[in-house]
Amino acid sequence: MKTIRTIIATALFVLFYIPAHAQNDVPTYYVCNISRSEINALTTARDKYGIPLGVMSSVAFNESGCNNSRVGKYGELCMFQIFPFNPDKKFGFTDRPTADNLKIIDVCADTAAKILRENHDRYCKEFTFNYIFDFGDLNAQWFCALAVYNSGTSVVYTKQISQSGAKYASSILKTRSNLVIHLYG
Repeated sequence: MKTIRTIIATALFVLFYIPAHAQNDVPTYYVCNISRSEINALTTARDKYGIPLGVMSSVAFNESGCNNSRVGKYGELCMFQIFPFNPDKKFGFTDRPTADNLKIIDVCADTAAKILRENHDRYCKEFTFNYIFDFGDLNAQWFCALAVYNSGTSVVYTKQISQSGAKYASSILKTRSNLVIHLYG
């Protein structure tokens, strides 16, 4: 009788307790399937603009799942979901490549890195946090630059990062530590 209770208790422990607690201990890994030409474009752009290691691939993963053919809901293009050139004054991006040019991975990666660098230097240079910031080699200005990449330049006027921008930047930084690059081609 005692043996049956022990077996049942062990079975219940293995079936319910371990899986429920193991979920918190096992890291989630993300896989970015990417070609050699794509990784070369990301690396070249990262080095050209001094973007911290892992940020480019994490942005690509979060934006498009590393799919350079992805078209976003609002017309964002390429692996980094960038709005193309648009001369419309109301919602215009006159400093961006055309839609056709953004399909070229080198142009797409270079534009994304340039935007991140400009965000960092133009909008986030003086930015600091009121709480402890610990993302390894990244400082508060890079967190701000990622938030601005996602939610715009309101940080300039409000002196604070939007909630959606902060959530996005945190997601990028968490993905960065668990992203696996799978090269194909």
